Amino acid sequence: MIFFVNILVPVVAGAVYFLMAAEIKRVTRVRKLIFGEIGYNKAFNAFLMFGIYFVTRPLQNILGPHPLPMIVNSLRQFFLMAVIAPSILVGIIHWVPSGDKPVPKSTTIAAYLVGLMMAAVFILLNSIAIDGSKIIASYRGINIYDARWFQSSPVSSKDISSGKRRISREANIPSFGNTANNTPQSAQVVAGECSTVSVGIIDDLKSPAVQEEKKMPAADAGGGGEENFVFPRARLIIIHLIVQFISPVGYFILAAAYVRHRRHNYPLSSVYNLMPKKWRYLEAGLLIFALSMITAGVAAFFGQYYTYLWVIYFFAAIVAGIIELISVKIPPREAPSDLRGK
Repeated sequence: MIFFVNILVPVVAGAVYFLMAAEIKRVTRVRKLIFGEIGYNKAFNAFLMFGIYFVTRPLQNILGPHPLPMIVNSLRQFFLMAVIAPSILVGIIHWVPSGDKPVPKSTTIAAYLVGLMMAAVFILLNSIAIDGSKIIASYRGINIYDARWFQSSPVSSKDISSGKRRISREANIPSFGNTANNTPQSAQVVAGECSTVSVGIIDDLKSPAVQEEKKMPAADAGGGGEENFVFPRARLIIIHLIVQFISPVGYFILAAAYVRHRRHNYPLSSVYNLMPKKWRYLEAGLLIFALSMITAGVAAFFGQYYTYLWVIYFFAAIVAGIIELISVKIPPREAPSDLRGK
């Protein structure tokens, strides 16, 4: 099952997007004269990059142990957040134009700049939190690895358990058991697409250490005269999720909203009377993609075994890709002469 989710499904998803990119390239030869070349070229490039993003997913698991899963994950997510998502948004704005006004350069720059910032934060958080890997499965002698969050230590320069014990004493909070019982087990979560984090995320959110973020004297923390802030793991994970919600999820939702607005304001008297239908499919594909990522993320955050939950995202990407392909293949008008003999 792990091989199916982590290796096979992403490859199939990538193949669907390569097929869609090829179809866009085919229809661009004639339709670029009607709708402009920039929009179709940007759409082709975006879907081609999406295919690359999906087919490289297995590399995250099969290249070897830490730090390779973290490096591949960071590169792929940077590619998605800083390049693919902005390209899709900008491409759709060109492909679904608003009157005769050209797309401002400031819109394009802002889209890529925000995506770049979110990707940089994502990679920074990955480098802070991921400190190991584990073998999650073996298939015919090939080990499948996955990155692990907080494997060797919590996110602070000192042991977070010492801070929890001291805070409990000061606040007269009853002990929740010994240190071993208070340390959550590890499992996989949405952050970083199948990276490993604490199962006790909710416990961390409710714990005194999170509610009362305090400085730990070196005597209690085991240091030599310095004071250190404890950075609760749950907060790091939440930030990790927020940046992914902005890019790529937010970009897809914004693109879908733009398409919906243009579809509802499209002139009924236009000769290209099937454009609203094309855009309806385009909007549906974008929303399915975005909602699948949100669903997988929420399920992973509150679930138990997180790798399997990403099959929601991969399968939805395939469905969204097929819907987008249908949108591209729908002619701009009934009985179009530009597709005759194609």
